[in-house]
Amino acid sequence: LTVHNGISLAEFAPRLSDGSRIRAKLNILSDEFVVTCTTRLSKEKGVDVLVSAMGLIVREHPECRCIIVGDGHLKEELSKQIEALRLSCHVFMEGFQADVRPYLFAADAFVLTSHVEGLPYSVLEAMGCGLPCVVTNVGGNSEAVIHNVNGLVVNPGSADAVAKALIF
Repeated sequence: LTVHNGISLAEFAPRLSDGSRIRAKLNILSDEFVVTCTTRLSKEKGVDVLVSAMGLIVREHPECRCIIVGDGHLKEELSKQIEALRLSCHVFMEGFQADVRPYLFAADAFVLTSHVEGLPYSVLEAMGCGLPCVVTNVGGNSEAVIHNVNGLVVNPGSADAVAKALIF
């Protein structure tokens, strides 16, 4: 057995108090549902699909929030999409963070909507934090996330499938 990617579970063990600072900073209430995505803001990562899914979700579940951690050349385009969908109070783009753990600890679930993937550290880190994961069926995502066991695996490119998985 070869483990291609690995993380220290001790570093990602959930600590309830660590997420409260991020929630307070973003004015997210303790009873609001938070999904976090940590990824590069590039086309292959499909963050636009996540933003579109949030547009569908908040119609029925305005208490849902999304934190996107990462940077890349699509930052401005994604910001415009968030504004156009009137999601500024629901989707927070936090840019690059050297330490993503506080953002993961602030979350109730993790989502990665990639079109192309290997075996992403971000999924392993989220799992290390004990987060259920919604990932697309590309690369090693479905090797790490077992559908209906520790998360849900959806088809890539479908905002509808992501929205349904997050509000099931």
